[in-house]
Amino acid sequence: MIVLKDLEEFAGWWRVGLLYLLSGITGNIASAVFTPYAVNVGPGGACFGQIGALFVELFQNWQLLFTPVRGLLKLIIITTILFALGITPWVDNYSHVFGFITGVLVSFAIMPYVCFSKFIRYNTSCSLRVSMGVLYKLDNCSVGLYHILPI
Repeated sequence: MIVLKDLEEFAGWWRVGLLYLLSGITGNIASAVFTPYAVNVGPGGACFGQIGALFVELFQNWQLLFTPVRGLLKLIIITTILFALGITPWVDNYSHVFGFITGVLVSFAIMPYVCFSKFIRYNTSCSLRVSMGVLYKLDNCSVGLYHILPI
């Protein structure tokens, strides 16, 4: 709650809600695909999606922050600790990893950003196109794997 409060203030509740839903759905689908005989539920993928969005926000607003390296170190430490806790039994890392990836990719599409030059605008539009293409391929791959695996 403390970490993600800034994201909601920056982007608005509906963007954060959409990001939360999409990351959660993708994380739970990945969990169902890669561990089909285990029951895994929870908001882990959605929470990791919001942490991924914090990384994107940090990199897109790098020039506006007073101490961006400190913020990056905090996010890396938090993410490393949470992924390290994911190696314990009964924790679904597939959901966490795919939620994180989806959060990074979706945040390029829905988060507002500040453009100071045409190069930054071009770079952001290219990253949007690439992220949407990767998300589309990831979705098709997971659906394809779902039909291949015997459930």
